[in-house]
Amino acid sequence: MVVARVQAKDVRELVRRLGAELERQHRLVSAKGVRRLDRDGKRLSLYRFQHNLFRSYLYNEMDEAEWMYLHEDVGRGLEELYGDQVEEIVVQLAWHYDQAGIVDKAVHYLQRAGKQATTRFANSEAIQYFSRALVLISEMEKSIPELELLEMRYQPLSEREEVLARIGNRSLQGEDLVALEGLVEFLADKNKRA
Repeated sequence: MVVARVQAKDVRELVRRLGAELERQHRLVSAKGVRRLDRDGKRLSLYRFQHNLFRSYLYNEMDEAEWMYLHEDVGRGLEELYGDQVEEIVVQLAWHYDQAGIVDKAVHYLQRAGKQATTRFANSEAIQYFSRALVLISEMEKSIPELELLEMRYQPLSEREEVLARIGNRSLQGEDLVALEGLVEFLADKNKRA
């Protein structure tokens, strides 16, 4: 359904072509099932490339601009399809928006992915997501006001510090605490200072 939206094609025709041509005739993809998203009956037909070489070949045929637009379109299509069930795919959305260069959305979904990973005790994943969010935020340094940048840094830095505390990585936790202390000096929020 996402591919159909991105390509502006009829869903049933696309599924027929994927099944008939790409799966059975050329063996490039394989069907992985159908998934219902909500009570309205939205369905996703799931396909996977038979081999990563096929995927790599197709990606290598695109230039950077095409690649970025494709990821943006896929991200938007997934958001539309999943609607209020978007929590199920925050990792994928973070990746697509990161690849598309849409930093604010990538940061938003990276933070949500980090929080999800934290609740599952997937600590190294959580640290990766929060760290990537911080890298993207620092890349926005020239495009947004400094106070806004500091506000944006606070949440992922604070969340990462908590995960580092949980796993007992005192060295990196200490670095995050020092960074947080520096941040809150400039923020007007008394709760964050506390």
